[in-house]
Amino acid sequence: MNNMGRFSLVVILVVCVVAHFVHGTDTVEETVKADDGEYEIITGDCNTALAKEMVYREHVQKTALPLVSRDAKSSWSGNARIYCLKVLNQKDESNGSTCAITDGGIGFDHVTIEMHSKANHGLEFDIEIYAS
Repeated sequence: MNNMGRFSLVVILVVCVVAHFVHGTDTVEETVKADDGEYEIITGDCNTALAKEMVYREHVQKTALPLVSRDAKSSWSGNARIYCLKVLNQKDESNGSTCAITDGGIGFDHVTIEMHSKANHGLEFDIEIYAS
């Protein structure tokens, strides 16, 4: 193998190793990603939601990184049943961020929400949970 062939092989190996490590740098934990999720979620009886019954509010934001998809996970549990759940996407729909309820939700006393972005894009969601 000539020098050019060896150089090409080394470059390909380096790119593969870097891609492997860069892809996994921001994974919160190994879970099912919200790839097949929705742009945003508004579910339950949110028309009658009372401010005093908001039990949880969180702003989740991950900045964009080149070649990296971003993931985030948010959980809440308490002594009241969830009747309204909002996961509002603050990014344009074309950016491809999605969210999904992966455990609990409406009628439960707990919920887990996973959020995912496309590579090269960040994610930003406002989460509101109402329970009584």
